[in-house]
Amino acid sequence: MTAFVIFIRKGPVTDEAQMVEYVRKLRAGPPNPTMKLRAKSTPIPLEGEAPDGVFLLEFPTLTDARAWYDSPFYQDAMQHRLRSGDYTAFIVEGA
Repeated sequence: MTAFVIFIRKGPVTDEAQMVEYVRKLRAGPPNPTMKLRAKSTPIPLEGEAPDGVFLLEFPTLTDARAWYDSPFYQDAMQHRLRSGDYTAFIVEGA
């Protein structure tokens, strides 16, 4: 069953250098043929206050999503994202 990794940036980036390093590491890392970027944008609020940014990644399975997130490659890059701003991240299974 399809799984989605969702990142929500609650406010603006607070440390641009850390975000630049996060993006550099992601681009320099090994390609993941099972991952598809489905959304990367500033949301349009419908109810309540919208976060600053939302990023949606699609994987074929929950196992694939978790393996990518837990990989040493992503765990290393993630430290820079966490220093760059206030985020929430989670995995949901598709319908």
